[in-house]
Amino acid sequence: MNDIDFRKIAPRSGGQQEAFEELCCQIASRTLPEGTPSTRLWGAGGDGGVECFADLPDGTRIGWQAKYVFDIDALITQATRSLTTALRIHGTLTRYIVCFPFDLTGPTTRRGRSGQEKFDTWRREHEGRASAAGRQLTIEPWPASTLRSWLLDLDIAGGIRAYFFNQTSITGCQRGTCSNHHAEKSFLHSSGFR
Repeated sequence: MNDIDFRKIAPRSGGQQEAFEELCCQIASRTLPEGTPSTRLWGAGGDGGVECFADLPDGTRIGWQAKYVFDIDALITQATRSLTTALRIHGTLTRYIVCFPFDLTGPTTRRGRSGQEKFDTWRREHEGRASAAGRQLTIEPWPASTLRSWLLDLDIAGGIRAYFFNQTSITGCQRGTCSNHHAEKSFLHSSGFR
């Protein structure tokens, strides 16, 4: 099984950013209580600040936003725009999960704030703004380690991981619909032989 390295996610659905968004939505839908459907949105013309969402029986909405960036400042800049849009469009949104492909740095003796401190400050500020506007909102980070943990828990057979982290696509031969000649040729090709 391949390593779960988000910098090397296979460019599915158009590219690595789109693949990361889809992966996050696949994980999100599998974390919901049984029988709770999720809705996937396509962001080509704007996704309303969420990649996908789920409406819970109590009338509240969970929204997931994926950001394929690798530093905290870019994450906060992009997440701020998305959250502002999400709160405007999704009136019942009470839980906002931000997925990103890196782990936050912790406090050190070096100057400046850590990634965790920056994210926590951003989260408290926006939860406070929502509260001041009369809205309940919880912002939750899903960094790389959380996403990896969900994948390992939810994808026991490894199919999701293979799809997103194996650079080759699934062929007819792998589905058992080819002749021995094609299977041998596919195996040799995937093994690096030409």
